[in-house]
Amino acid sequence: MRGRTAVLFAVMLLAATPLFAWGLDSDNDGIKDRKDDCAATPVGAKVDKVGCPVDSDMDGVSDGIDRCSRTQQGWQVDEMGCPTDTDRDRVVDAQDMCPSTLTGARVDSKGCPWDSDGDSVLEGLDLCAGTPQGYRVDEQGCPVDSDHDGVNEALDRCPQSRHLESVDADGCRVKAPQLFPAGTDTVRLQGLTFEKNQVETPDGSGAILRDVAASLKDWPDVRVEIGVHTDRAGSAATNRELSQRRAEFVKTYLVAQGVDESRLEAKGYGEGGRVVERVIELRSIK
Repeated sequence: MRGRTAVLFAVMLLAATPLFAWGLDSDNDGIKDRKDDCAATPVGAKVDKVGCPVDSDMDGVSDGIDRCSRTQQGWQVDEMGCPTDTDRDRVVDAQDMCPSTLTGARVDSKGCPWDSDGDSVLEGLDLCAGTPQGYRVDEQGCPVDSDHDGVNEALDRCPQSRHLESVDADGCRVKAPQLFPAGTDTVRLQGLTFEKNQVETPDGSGAILRDVAASLKDWPDVRVEIGVHTDRAGSAATNRELSQRRAEFVKTYLVAQGVDESRLEAKGYGEGGRVVERVIELRSIK
């Protein structure tokens, strides 16, 4: 009895299966399998009445998936159906006459970059887009200034200026001012003095002495006496010896800056003379 029941159940199951299959839609495209000529339609694709994907612009990407559904025929597209732009210059490959444009360069309607100032650095990459023709430029399109004096090579008549040297519009070094203005033969080094009982000038005073050295080197006919005075604290002999040592220190410093020693005389006045404070004076000598 049980055997007959099992056989009967199997027969009924086989008979019912086509009825269930009759209403199936395996690819969920809205077309039942029995009428679907394209049973493996991608999810999201629009289909025709026989279940096959529609591709209005014929780019190989079905409508419903195609984000650029009006692509012109023959254009290469990506997986979303949009025209490819390999160099990302906003001109699609199918219309791009220059498909390998550098990133950041500006392009025309044909996808080609231009160089308005003719310096071989493209617009969009050129940080100095108005460079006159003939100027040598760096990778950013700006005129080269090899000695870093603020005057580019095309205009620099002295292209080997020293670091931090003052130059004129032609890139040539500007002479330092003369030590002695017209009608004077003595100057006091303002802002430069000595600490009590010290021989060396304080830290930070080097700039003043460097300016003196620069002037002496630019005006080689000038000879100077380095006169050092002390205040009245201490004995006269001690002050005279201290002032001489200070004058020698200044002389040594200037020589180290490149001034010819024969142009310098060191003179320690001590507490004598008209000056009653710790100062340095330069006097023009013949």
